[in-house]
Amino acid sequence: MGVTVVARGLAQNIEAMTSTDRRGTACIESLPEGWYSVEVTATGFLSMRYHPVRLIPERSRLLLFQLDFGDAATEPFDAVDALVSGTLRSNGEPVTRARICLRRKGAPENEEQCTGMSSNGEYVLSVVPGEYQVQITTDGKAFTSSLNVASPGIYRNLLSIERSNGNSAPRQ
Repeated sequence: MGVTVVARGLAQNIEAMTSTDRRGTACIESLPEGWYSVEVTATGFLSMRYHPVRLIPERSRLLLFQLDFGDAATEPFDAVDALVSGTLRSNGEPVTRARICLRRKGAPENEEQCTGMSSNGEYVLSVVPGEYQVQITTDGKAFTSSLNVASPGIYRNLLSIERSNGNSAPRQ
């Protein structure tokens, strides 16, 4: 029996499933752009989950996995503690040309998690629980805020940049 691979949309209600062929290869096609969680399961093995996985139009995404023996009924192994996701907006419109970085308070500057925005202003970052400084860079300007990731889970954080009289400030 093959390995089952399931892709679930993190921001949209999408689920696609397939099984590996006899060479151990699986392919899920025609998924729209976005962020996904991919779970890999097989009878008699521990399950594994990859996330966040970002799909970009007209680009393939390759995931390599190796399952360990164990009780498949246990919760899937998941290396990610918390997901911070959201849509960056300015004056109600998605911001697509921006970079968002999270740096845990007290951590060196080179230990930050950064990502760009998708074509609809969405972002997803994986972090461990803690207090974070958020920095948004767009159009040559940087905006800062803070964020508390109290425990493992998914944090949907809708950030926006308010513009009035030429001044901008991040808002949560």
